[in-house]
Amino acid sequence: MAKDSEKGKYSSPEGSRTWQYFAAATCAIGNFNVGTHVGWNAPTLMELISPNSRIPITMQEISSLAASLSIGMMLAPLFSVFTVDSIGRRKTILLCGLPATISWMCLAVATKAIVLIVARVIAGISMGMAMYTFSIYQGEVLSVTLRGALGPINSLAYYAGIFCVSILSPSIGIQRMAATCCVSALVLTIAIWFVPESPYFFIMLQRVDEAERALEKLLGKIDVKDELELIVITIEEKGRSILKSSLPEKSCETEPNSLKKLFTIRGNVKSFLISLNLALLSHFCGLSSIVSYGPVIFKAMGVQLDPYRISTIFALLQLITSLVPIFVVEKFGRRVLLFTSASLMSIFLLIIATFFYLMEYTNFNVKEYQIVPLCTIAMFTMAVNLGIAPIPGIINSEIFAPDIKALSTCILSILGGLMGAVCAKFYLLLATTWGLGHCVPFYIYALITLSTTAMLSKMLPETRGKTLLEIQRELNS
Repeated sequence: MAKDSEKGKYSSPEGSRTWQYFAAATCAIGNFNVGTHVGWNAPTLMELISPNSRIPITMQEISSLAASLSIGMMLAPLFSVFTVDSIGRRKTILLCGLPATISWMCLAVATKAIVLIVARVIAGISMGMAMYTFSIYQGEVLSVTLRGALGPINSLAYYAGIFCVSILSPSIGIQRMAATCCVSALVLTIAIWFVPESPYFFIMLQRVDEAERALEKLLGKIDVKDELELIVITIEEKGRSILKSSLPEKSCETEPNSLKKLFTIRGNVKSFLISLNLALLSHFCGLSSIVSYGPVIFKAMGVQLDPYRISTIFALLQLITSLVPIFVVEKFGRRVLLFTSASLMSIFLLIIATFFYLMEYTNFNVKEYQIVPLCTIAMFTMAVNLGIAPIPGIINSEIFAPDIKALSTCILSILGGLMGAVCAKFYLLLATTWGLGHCVPFYIYALITLSTTAMLSKMLPETRGKTLLEIQRELNS
């Protein structure tokens, strides 16, 4: 324990959550930065395919450009899986700022399509590293009551990034928008210098004194014996040789291969399958296509309004509705919100798909019903933000054991990047290049949403109000 002379450092024996709030706010800045990367697609693609575009580009390059961000996300975990458990969670997040800055600088000076594609791959690396590490870091530094309450803040920041790009990009253009977005990357780099490292990381390396100091800072109190012991037990139950009574700073015994543990221990397998289904649900629910190709989709609907304006309105709607989970996620729990959200989304996706089917494959006159898909997409957006947007990130930060969290998150991030690339690349191929129409992708999204929801209903435990240790025991039962 810390020396008695240091006990005046903190104002209250009950502690303070100030540093936890600051850590959550720093991750929110990172998610804002992620949102700017994602939001860049829609307004920029419309500018690139316009007749007066200063960068010549083909439709094939457009689909490659849309997929390039996800390709970068696939590469990111190959770096992060080594850094997150060697140099720490905090320093890995710090590294995210470098590729983000390089990407925005390349976009600011690009005159060829290939430069745009390479820059977006680099942006994907930054985005993948950030998303990979944020879920690990927040799950380890936030207390039980704050994980659910502050988790949706990330969705709010993410949609704020999308909205800012949607509203500014059509006015100031690609180059100035890229220069402006550099600011969020720089702010993240500065803020992360001041947040404490995860105490779980220190305990895994047997650096107990540093873990204790990190806990004291995060909890705002000097007596962290119980919290420190809980972390030790959480790791110890997965085979770490840490003596929780005396906590000697000795090296751990050689532990089983992490890959073997991931696919042989019941709780780890269950956690992996849950996260895999959440990734499928997140990437193939249709939201990414609406965000990336919004103007194209609205134009295909025959909507008379300016596609830019509609995309901006929907970005604003996403931002506003992302506030709702902040107030309800701890009241109703993860399962209720996730399954309510997914059920509503399935209905709305079927309505959108059917509208396009009637328009593309029948002689039915849909002009007088154009308001239907617009309102449906609006309701779909609200349904996404009720559960599918915020809940997976919260769950992923809670269900993995500390000793396999880095590896499992790495594998899932690579698979997630692959899913994102497939979704981005094949939407335009199915809808326009192959001439199957917009109804086919939306029917596929509805089918995947229904099937993954059914799988999750059988596997996903309720994690509200439970410690990481309690969650691990339930998964392994």
